[in-house]
Amino acid sequence: MADKRRHKRKISRNPIKFGEETCDKTAFTSNLTPTGFFLRTNRVYPPGKLLRFEFHTPQGTVVKISGRVVYATRVPTQFAGLRKNGMGIEIIGENADYLDLLKTLKINTE
Repeated sequence: MADKRRHKRKISRNPIKFGEETCDKTAFTSNLTPTGFFLRTNRVYPPGKLLRFEFHTPQGTVVKISGRVVYATRVPTQFAGLRKNGMGIEIIGENADYLDLLKTLKINTE
């Protein structure tokens, strides 16, 4: 089966803060791309929900972005080793700071 993804995924586990109005929850990212990422968390929101995110860069700056939940996966505890809990996030709008962050993490942005 052919891979239909627009961008190649880069697995990168990075802490991130997120929430609806304020970024008061903590999770980890994986599968970063220029247009989105997978957020590993037990706190999932329904598809279509708009969320805010804050990446803390290695240089100490904060990159703020907004994104939309594309899909959400909640797995029962007994199957946690087989599939990840979390959400697929699509970034809304262009964000040069986010793209710069990907470059510092050595993730291809093209």
